[in-house]
Amino acid sequence: MAKSSFFKTILSSSKLPSMATQSLYLFSLTLLSLLYLAKPFVPTNQFLLNCGSHANASLFNRVFVYDSANPSSVSHSADRSVSVTDRNPSPNSPILYRTARVFTAESSYKFIVKKNGTGTHFVRLHFSPFRARNFDLGSAKFNVVANGFLLFI
Repeated sequence: MAKSSFFKTILSSSKLPSMATQSLYLFSLTLLSLLYLAKPFVPTNQFLLNCGSHANASLFNRVFVYDSANPSSVSHSADRSVSVTDRNPSPNSPILYRTARVFTAESSYKFIVKKNGTGTHFVRLHFSPFRARNFDLGSAKFNVVANGFLLFI
């Protein structure tokens, strides 16, 4: 018997798949099941704000609405704030980073969260400090508080 026919005989005589093959099948089925069951995360409450602007801005296929666009769900202390614009933006700077709202006294944003908004919530803040009018936004200080809990200083 030649060597190659010997190995063919041994391989073909095996009735059960090897442990590695069984593991591969199991892994493939698990992965396919997860892909089938996986749903994209869509938050119940989503507030994407373009602070200090009077127009919406898009970034990464998301639309950031100007912060006075929908006072029924988002409000801020407008009487204690100033909208500022970067007069010398970098050519690569997205439009979202070219405006800001500067609060001149203790102020807040308030978000109306839907009743079914229980669970995990994310707060993501985007910054690109610039100088505008009498303000140096690079030295701005603020806190982030949610439901009485200090999240960021």
